[in-house]
Amino acid sequence: MYKGVLFSTSSQPGWRDARWLGGYHASSAVVLGCASLLAIAVFAGQDRAAATLRLALSVVLLIHVVPLWLLLWELWPAVSRRQSRARRHREVVLALGAGALFPLCLLAAGTGPITELSAVVLILLGSWTFRALIVLLPHQGLYRGDTEPESVPTRPTEA
Repeated sequence: MYKGVLFSTSSQPGWRDARWLGGYHASSAVVLGCASLLAIAVFAGQDRAAATLRLALSVVLLIHVVPLWLLLWELWPAVSRRQSRARRHREVVLALGAGALFPLCLLAAGTGPITELSAVVLILLGSWTFRALIVLLPHQGLYRGDTEPESVPTRPTEA
């Protein structure tokens, strides 16, 4: 088994403290797969499949909130050092609110293609927002001096 990716990920500033990163990605894969299948069922006009997938997506999304919240809790100190307060709060609202809680409300509120597709779009938007936050975290502030000393690239000094 190749462990280079694991070692590279666990040595990045911001990511090294994120124990729930793997759990988030695993639950996010199930949520995105279920949301994609729901969208396909809606477009194909398969009402029975859409009803089953709507229920499955609701349960999986409810479970997904746990690793999402725990990962956000772990990354919060690193995000706080690298982003403004307004941007931090906007991304949290998009990731947690629009990406999980509001789609749960839409799925529980009613049926219909517009409601289901709106929930899918919001899940995708929230997931993309949070993934962008995670991916860019090690790179933000790298040259501003607010990261750990061992992670800042050094140039050879001239003697």
